[in-house]
Amino acid sequence: MTNTALENLTDDELYLILGNEVLQADEHFKALSPKQIIEKAKVWFQLNLPKFQQSVCSSTAIRALYEKQENATIVAGTVDLIAGALTGIAPASVAYLLYRKGIYVLCQTHWAQRS
Repeated sequence: MTNTALENLTDDELYLILGNEVLQADEHFKALSPKQIIEKAKVWFQLNLPKFQQSVCSSTAIRALYEKQENATIVAGTVDLIAGALTGIAPASVAYLLYRKGIYVLCQTHWAQRS
């Protein structure tokens, strides 16, 4: 799926994509409804958020892009940063969810500590 296509999806649609990727190895996956998959993806995202937050907020490149308000490049940079932390999951859906959460909101505490 292209970045433009992902950009136009709702959060729940992004969570559904993420959930399908996260749960594909689960033998009970086929019995879950889309709503259940979305809920499981939200839990997975929250559990992994600190790891993603550390990767993204530690990046001086992401902070510079944020300060320049280069939004499209922030998403691409986030994809690159978290790709190594994900196995079997396309990082783009996670990157868009992080971006929508708000890079400043996500990183404000970390950046304040570094200033």
